[in-house]
Amino acid sequence: MHDNLIELLEECKRRGLTDREITSTMKRYLDVKARHAGFPMRGSFELTPCCNLDCKMCYVHLTPQQLRNEKNGVLSGEQWIDIIRQASDMGMFEATLTGGEALLHPEFDRIFLFMEEKNIYVNLKTNGLLLTPERVAFLKKHNVYGIQITLYGCDEDSYERVTGYRGFEIVMSAIKRVREAEIPLELIVTPSRYIEPDMEKLLRLVDSLDVYYSVNPGLVDPLEETGRKRINHDMTLEHYIELDRIRAELKGIRLEPVCEGDIPDAGGNSKERRYGLRCAAGRSVFSVSWRGMLHPCRLLERIGYDLTKLSFAEAWRNVNRESEDYPFPSECTGCKYEGICPPCAVQHESGAEIGHVNPKLCERARRLAVEGFIVRRNGG
Repeated sequence: MHDNLIELLEECKRRGLTDREITSTMKRYLDVKARHAGFPMRGSFELTPCCNLDCKMCYVHLTPQQLRNEKNGVLSGEQWIDIIRQASDMGMFEATLTGGEALLHPEFDRIFLFMEEKNIYVNLKTNGLLLTPERVAFLKKHNVYGIQITLYGCDEDSYERVTGYRGFEIVMSAIKRVREAEIPLELIVTPSRYIEPDMEKLLRLVDSLDVYYSVNPGLVDPLEETGRKRINHDMTLEHYIELDRIRAELKGIRLEPVCEGDIPDAGGNSKERRYGLRCAAGRSVFSVSWRGMLHPCRLLERIGYDLTKLSFAEAWRNVNRESEDYPFPSECTGCKYEGICPPCAVQHESGAEIGHVNPKLCERARRLAVEGFIVRRNGG
C-alpha cells in the first residue's frame, strides 16, 4: 500500500498505464482508504422507478399503475438536492444517477446542474433511448463524468423480446452520438433467458464497437412491488458457462479444461461466524432508492434508513455500523474458491439463509475451475 496518491501516480506513469487504467487504480486506492475510515466516497441515486422500457427481468421498474398504488410518489428535485448536498458535505465526490430511467425524472436537469455546482463527478446510467443530440450536448457541456448504456439486444427483434420495445437502432445511434461527443462510455450487457439465442451475436457486436463493456454476472431478485420473479427470467448455469467461453475467445484467452477429479470441492469447514460485508457496500459506497431510503446497496433492503426523516449523517452512521456487523457465510472460510466467488451478500441470500452460502455460487465456481476459467495456484 502506497503512503499517498502522488507515489501511486508516479508508479502508474512508470509502468506506462493508460489514463483509464490510472483512474481505475487510483479509485481502488481511495476505496480501500475509504472503507477503513467508513467514509461515504461514492453514491448511487435512483431518481425514479419509471422507465420507457418494460424489461421482463427488471428488479425495480414500476408501471404507472403500480406507482399510483404507492403511498408516496418519487422524491422532488428539491428533496434530491437536499440529500445530495448532505452527502457531499460528508465527502461524497462521485455519484451515479440511475432509475428506472434517470432521464425521466421531471427535474433531472436541476439535479444534475446542482451536482456540477458541487464539483461531484457524475455518472449517468441509462438505456440510451433519451440520449438525443440536445441531451448529449447538455451532458457534454456540463461535464458528465461518464455514461453507461445497457444494450439489451443485437437487433430489433432480440431487443423487443427483452424490453417490449423496438429501440435497437435508436440506442445504436445514441452510442455513436456519445462516442462522437468524446464522453467516456461503457456498455452493459445483462444476461437473461430472453437473449440466450442471440448472446454470442450480442457479445460479438459490443466487442466490435471498440468501447469498454462489461457483462453483469447474473440477475438479481426483483423487488416485491414489481410483481416479477427471478426464476422466470434467469439463464441456466450451462448458458452462463457458454457466455464465459465466448468472452474468453473474444479476449484471445485459451482455456485449458482440467479433470473434474482434480478440482477440490467448494466450501470450507469453519463454523466460526463471520461478520462484515466483503464489498464496499455500506463502507465506502451507498445507494439511495427512489423512496429516499439509504441502503448499503440498492438490493440490500434489510438495512435501510429514511432520509426524509433522518439526516444523511445519522443514517450513514447506522448503515455503516450494520454493514460492518452483517453476517457473512462462515462456509466461505477456508474454501479453495474464496476470492473467486462474488462476495455479494445479496447473491448468497438469494439461495440461502442470511449468514450462509448459496450452493449455486459454489457450483458455478467449481464449474468455472473445471472448464479452465480459473487458474489454480500452489496446487490449491
